[in-house]
Amino acid sequence: MKKKLSNTSIILSIIALLADTIALSQLAYDIVVTSQTTDVIVRFVIIILVFFLGIGLGSIGMRGEERERIEKVLRVYIWAYLIMACLTYLGIVVQLREPYTFMTYISYVVIVTIQIGAFLILRDASRVGVTASFPLALMTTSLIHALILLYQFVLLRSTPDIQYVVGEMLFWLAWTLFASALLLQAYRSGGIRARLR
Repeated sequence: MKKKLSNTSIILSIIALLADTIALSQLAYDIVVTSQTTDVIVRFVIIILVFFLGIGLGSIGMRGEERERIEKVLRVYIWAYLIMACLTYLGIVVQLREPYTFMTYISYVVIVTIQIGAFLILRDASRVGVTASFPLALMTTSLIHALILLYQFVLLRSTPDIQYVVGEMLFWLAWTLFASALLLQAYRSGGIRARLR
């Protein structure tokens, strides 16, 4: 009976996290690509609640022999949320080439924060630990953004109004500092080579 409950909770957790991943991807697309922010707060709340439902159901399955099965599932979702955050970030970088409003900027920050938050929660819930692979993915995204900035500001000599420059630089700086902190954490926990997996 206990094993059946554990198996059921794992299946339900997989379904909840899959639904959450799809919904969060759709919301990111709506905000970044189509600039639709209708009912965005309600959608954020529902997505967060479904995520924690998936985590709760998964924690029931993290007992004894079922632990290894849920770990494999967690690894998939950890990378799914991280890749989603990186792609959303790059989509935002493209949108920042045009003038934007303060509310649009805030919605960009919130959607990326939710995706990164989901990644961190799942990473901490798993046995994956502190690896250098995650911050290297973030740093790669940061480097792409930096190259775009160099191309626009130095090679093209195209500088938008100061508020847009400051907003974009703050966005890039926050992402880069976060990635650097994770990379430093991985280095301190046993060296970069040992933590690449």
